[in-house]
Amino acid sequence: MEPRYFACINCRVYVHALVWCYIKLEHPGVVRPGDVIDVDGILSDENLWHSHALPDERAVRKFLEAHKRHRVLFWSNAHLPNDLRLNWLTFDDPDSSPRFYVEVLKMTDWDNVVRWWEALGRRWASDEQRDEFRRAFEDHLDRFRGG
Repeated sequence: MEPRYFACINCRVYVHALVWCYIKLEHPGVVRPGDVIDVDGILSDENLWHSHALPDERAVRKFLEAHKRHRVLFWSNAHLPNDLRLNWLTFDDPDSSPRFYVEVLKMTDWDNVVRWWEALGRRWASDEQRDEFRRAFEDHLDRFRGG
């Protein structure tokens, strides 16, 4: 099965939600990939919650609570935006986004990002990918500083 996500368009943040979403929402026909979701309706439906056997239930609920006044979409891989890797934030794999280094770790120096990646054993696929990541890091840093 293809991954599923909830994505907050306002904050450009997303969470992986495959198991819970499929069992509780997609399979019964409550939502389809690409739909804007009724966050309040989902949060208030007690039949959807408290299974605790589903591994992503807590993360999904926490995400929906945090973004309940925002525009939240239900995505499959077909709905992922082209700028996902550079401009969106997820806590499922936070190191994959330049925003993580700026907004969460509060890094202000590119060399610290490089050292972090090296400490994790990560490598960029190419010099072009590293340069693109650096430009995005610097753009997010500039916006974070109010520039």
